[in-house]
Amino acid sequence: MTMRQYSLDLWRRYALLALLAMTVAAGGGCGGQPATKLSTVFYPPPPQVPRIQFLVRYQNSKDLGSAAGGFRKFVTGESEKIDQLNKPHAAVLYLDKLYVCDSRRGQVVIMDLGTREMTALGEEESFTFGKPLSIAITADGTKYVADNTRKRIFVFDAGDRFLRSFGVDGQFGPSSVAVHGERLYVADIDDHEVEVLDRESGDVIATTTGSENSETGVFLMPANLTVDQRGNLYVTDLLSCNIHVFDSNLTFVRNISHGGDTFGSLGRPRGIAVDSTGLVFVADAAFENVQVFSPEGELLLFFGGPSVTPGGMYLPSGVTITYEGLDDLSQFADDRFEMEYAIVVANQYGPNGVSIYGFGKGKEGYFESSAIGPDRTPADSLTDTTHVE
Repeated sequence: MTMRQYSLDLWRRYALLALLAMTVAAGGGCGGQPATKLSTVFYPPPPQVPRIQFLVRYQNSKDLGSAAGGFRKFVTGESEKIDQLNKPHAAVLYLDKLYVCDSRRGQVVIMDLGTREMTALGEEESFTFGKPLSIAITADGTKYVADNTRKRIFVFDAGDRFLRSFGVDGQFGPSSVAVHGERLYVADIDDHEVEVLDRESGDVIATTTGSENSETGVFLMPANLTVDQRGNLYVTDLLSCNIHVFDSNLTFVRNISHGGDTFGSLGRPRGIAVDSTGLVFVADAAFENVQVFSPEGELLLFFGGPSVTPGGMYLPSGVTITYEGLDDLSQFADDRFEMEYAIVVANQYGPNGVSIYGFGKGKEGYFESSAIGPDRTPADSLTDTTHVE
């Protein structure tokens, strides 16, 4: 081979590699592909006007889009490595990141929807959790994690660096945490109470064991809690199978739902969230769905259901609501649907690990009837779901 032929051959090889690099980069590069858009699932199904659409699910790094790209494997021979969630217990979407309390991994996993990478809270500092069950994130990015094994609330700053811990030995067995204003609310599943702490100092401000005025009396097993924008406290009781509602002074207001197997009843209530209008979302691990109640406690609709198909649920444990960071999710919304906010559901098992739904309304002209109307009961309107390709 002459020098000229060698140079031409070398040039062709470089050109081929460059072409491969540009081809892979156009399809997502070494960072992998974005999450795949799955079939559209509406609740309730057409021809009714949908109020909820299943958007996307994240169970592993491949769902996230962070698996090794084709060019990277071509050059390095590296095999595809898939990082899995193991037992998601709760999840919060903050800006473009999902913070997932994985109780079996003993980590708060961070799934970055922008970079499509999976990391863990506190891993740069080699921080060790025991069994993280719940996380609350304030507007400034401060994170509060309830660890039921280490019996502490761990606090991290906006940069995901450890700041401090709240609690002493024997104080509580935290299963859920929520923040409102300067208050930090902790569900204590060990002592059957809710403690209210100062979110800066950790000092105990108040404690409640429930109310005798409740239909089921005081707390039996307060598993999860949330606080609405007006400061009202909502507590799901795993044993009495209902929801206790208190005002900002911890005065009992009402119960929502009751134990049973009919529409509007609860079998194993876990996570709870309340939107800005007062709609109450409750994840039920027995029915494997999320039920939506009016502020007065009337069942309006439910979504999910026991299934491993897109939109289905498998032992749902946590539910949260976010109005922020919806840009990364808009690509999954159907053209016929206007999304107002996102609902994040953590399933303890199955491929739907962390499922995200959009709450809103179907656009005018595409659907015939309202989900809730004078001729339909709330439960009748949502006994089915529809998959639309």
